[in-house]
Amino acid sequence: MTLEEQIGELQQQKNNLQQQINNLQQQINNLQQQINNLQQQINNLQQQINNLQQQINNLQQQINNLQQQINNLQQQINNLQQQINNLQQQINNLQQQINNLQQQINNLQQQKNNLQQQKNNLQQQKNNLQQQKNNLQQQKNNLQQQKNNLQQQKNNLQQQKNNLQQQKTTSSSKKTTSSSKKNNSSSKKTTPAARKTTPAARKTTPAAKKQLQQQKNNSSSKKTTPNSKKQLPTAKNNSQQQKTTPNSRKQLPTAKNNSQQQKTTPNNK
Repeated sequence: MTLEEQIGELQQQKNNLQQQINNLQQQINNLQQQINNLQQQINNLQQQINNLQQQINNLQQQINNLQQQINNLQQQINNLQQQINNLQQQINNLQQQINNLQQQINNLQQQKNNLQQQKNNLQQQKNNLQQQKNNLQQQKNNLQQQKNNLQQQKNNLQQQKNNLQQQKTTSSSKKTTSSSKKNNSSSKKTTPAARKTTPAARKTTPAAKKQLQQQKNNSSSKKTTPNSKKQLPTAKNNSQQQKTTPNSRKQLPTAKNNSQQQKTTPNNK
């Protein structure tokens, strides 16, 4: 599995967890709304209880006031007693409702605790995923560093290749100069007889003057070439370094072919 696929999979897991969090939050909101509604009902019932209690108090006051008229108002007392019984039944019903609401509140509290536990678990999973993300980022940075190091090695090998190419060119120039010198020395060996037989021709032929000038130039170039000899050990060191790299081994035959081509140029001239 590639790094991008792992990142995509982690992103998918993150989205799924976020969706679960949103759903749980929606459930919490719904439950909170139910609690608010139940609380409103409780308040209403409490208001009714207070009102009924006020009525009871009022009735009790009436009973106290009507105690003196008990004989005449016995029927009223019976009626009021019936009302009290009805109210008591209502109170009992309300009490039962209160108990039921309390049970619901307890259940909702339990659900809230469960959701809090789930939230904590999801937070732990989120932290774990964040840690995995950080580890993957570290791996990415390490790979980038390795890439940069390989690029630097490539640049160093390219520089060594260029140095070897320059040194081979210098060496080829030296060999060309040496070949020219040998040709000039051979021409010198054949000219004495001609100079003995035709002394006047030397004064009149420009070709001989050109040959002498060429010999002087070759002699001066020979004096300037020792610097290239001093550079040869460096070329040997660079060639030893390139023997350890596969890329330089592949490139050396091309340099040899160039050197062979340069060796054939004096004859062509």
